[in-house]
Amino acid sequence: MKKLCYISVLLLLAAGACKKNKDYTPPKQQDLWPLAMGNSWTYKVTDYTADGASIDGGIITYTIDASKTFNGKTYYGISSMNQYCENESNTLYETDSTGSYFRILAKSVEYTDTLFKQAATYNINGTDYTGTMARVASAYGTVINNYTCVEITDIYMDATGKLGKKVVAYYSPGTGPVSFLYYSNPEHPNSDSVYRTEGLILDQVSLQ
Repeated sequence: MKKLCYISVLLLLAAGACKKNKDYTPPKQQDLWPLAMGNSWTYKVTDYTADGASIDGGIITYTIDASKTFNGKTYYGISSMNQYCENESNTLYETDSTGSYFRILAKSVEYTDTLFKQAATYNINGTDYTGTMARVASAYGTVINNYTCVEITDIYMDATGKLGKKVVAYYSPGTGPVSFLYYSNPEHPNSDSVYRTEGLILDQVSLQ
């Protein structure tokens, strides 16, 4: 009898573990960023000062208005941003209007995963800095404004390894980008800390 109880407990624990993993894995049939001509996302913009004060930055709308074909695949984009994307399973790829590069923009993962790391030049307050950029995906499950998302963080380091800039984006499968948060320290770039300078939160989404 004790042996049967022990086996039952193990089965319950195993079932619980499977359920937890399933909860953190988004459905494969839902794209991280639904891409089609005319799809649009409207965000409320908030600007932040060094002391943490917030300023209403108004409203901004991004609309899919162009497409490009590379290697037999159609990439949809926002021409004003020169960004074109294409979904494959739980991975979102990006390029520019000329196809000069192809890399992962976002990916649904169960654990933290570095999507890529490369040399980069980034700009803060009109000044270019040379260093390294790393794009990191954190486990699906972060909830932003009632949307369950995967968190994608771009970390920009200078040549000495100091943090100069950070961009955090949240993608919800079937909805697209829910939030963008921008961090830097314009007064002292490449210092040991950054503060939030701007934030975008999804207000409306229109999918064709």
